[in-house]
Amino acid sequence: MIDEFGFGNQVSIYKLLDSADLDIKNLGDFVYKKIFFGYSSKQWGVKDPLSINKNVLDRVPVRINRNTNYFLDQYQFLPKNGYTNMLKNIINSEKINIKVGYNLKLPIDKLSSTNTQIEINGKKYDHLFYTGKVDELFSYCKGKLEYRSLNFVEDEFCFSSKRPSLALNYPENFDFTRIVDYSFIGIALGRNVDKSRIVTEYPGRYDENNPNFNEAFYPLFTNEAQQKYKLYEKLANSLYKTLTVCGRLGKYKYFDMDDAIGAALNLVSKNHIFN
Repeated sequence: MIDEFGFGNQVSIYKLLDSADLDIKNLGDFVYKKIFFGYSSKQWGVKDPLSINKNVLDRVPVRINRNTNYFLDQYQFLPKNGYTNMLKNIINSEKINIKVGYNLKLPIDKLSSTNTQIEINGKKYDHLFYTGKVDELFSYCKGKLEYRSLNFVEDEFCFSSKRPSLALNYPENFDFTRIVDYSFIGIALGRNVDKSRIVTEYPGRYDENNPNFNEAFYPLFTNEAQQKYKLYEKLANSLYKTLTVCGRLGKYKYFDMDDAIGAALNLVSKNHIFN
């Protein structure tokens, strides 16, 4: 490993599996079967995770060192008072109005590349930023896209020091993929903890009629799904004067939180509506 890839580096699981060195290839097979295969099969609902886009498995590199941190960025921060407080501060702006349970009728079928305004429920707007499911936006005219969903099951127990960390992944043997014990956050803040708030994460296929999986979380990264998305992307791009489709569901793309914030800032800096 060190001779081929160098100590202190990280390498894709694909490079291990494709290595001409039999020992490294065998190690790659072992790591893939014990870590990648079971977790990714459950998370994405596929029989062979190697069939999905390579970017998915590449998000978890194999490290040739003893660094156990997930990210290696030089600067790593979280909002001081949490994401909830950060978002509350954003939407408290006098320029933002929030409406919940509101049937928003989007006349996408009446838009063309020449429109300079969009009319929504009788009021005209210069531009619409849409972050929902892109296939729903266009009334599924190219067929329904597939999404993955999650079901979070909460429990509370007496605190146990036997759990080694905040989050534990379960690549094998169980239907769930992850358990998070939020009591570790209290411990990190120096608080006395006598209860463990456990959240168990179950992945499943998005189905609006399924009470456990009726919220779309992730796009599906198979080639077939990605090709279908490109048809919707072409439609969205043709309406660029009045419509910007963005976000994980709109772009049919996985965004980490730092990527999501970066994409939003980049969108604001480039869009003429804000100038």
